[in-house]
Amino acid sequence: MNDRDILDNVGEISREMSKRYAESQYEQFHQQRQHEVVVGADKRLADLSQLAHQLSNKTCKND
Repeated sequence: MNDRDILDNVGEISREMSKRYAESQYEQFHQQRQHEVVVGADKRLADLSQLAHQLSNKTCKND
């Protein structure tokens, strides 16, 4: 061919960097998704507590 050496690890570094970047992005996404699940659950629990309180007040007034 020519006088240049042939690289035996072509693309190896960029592939590894890409993998690390993708994993870090997924970790951020996963943490955000978990946070949203917890916030949503907290809101639903607060809504249920409020409804239970309203029902309790209506039941007490009917007695």
